[in-house]
Amino acid sequence: MGTFDAAEVRLRLTDTELQVLRGVVEQLAALLGELPTPSTSDPLAELVGLVGPVEAPADPALRRLFPDGYRDDPAAAEEFRRFTQANLRAGKQADLAVVRRTLEEAERGGALTLDAQALDSWLRVLTDARLVLGVRLGIET
Repeated sequence: MGTFDAAEVRLRLTDTELQVLRGVVEQLAALLGELPTPSTSDPLAELVGLVGPVEAPADPALRRLFPDGYRDDPAAAEEFRRFTQANLRAGKQADLAVVRRTLEEAERGGALTLDAQALDSWLRVLTDARLVLGVRLGIET
């Protein structure tokens, strides 16, 4: 059960719910860790995110989280991944860090309070988890 106002969301989760959420978060973090980290020998290019070619992930769940920007043009899709995948991945990992932190707080105190920024991170992580679960179960929309 929880409450909502414009500034924050407060939840009280059972131990089982906390365990399930922690498991989902850890599995998603492990999945994101499977992405290869492309690099280049040019430090400036690496600093600004201009790495070499970035292949589409082999795992269907990762392909769902990082879809091609151009379905009918493999070269454009690769270029899109080259410029976006590292930042998208970093954003997903930052969201996971927020969710982990708030879950740890809930485990210590039994209640969970999310401000607007933390709530956004939670919603993005739960959306990613839903997408991965859909792929794993073979649900296509």
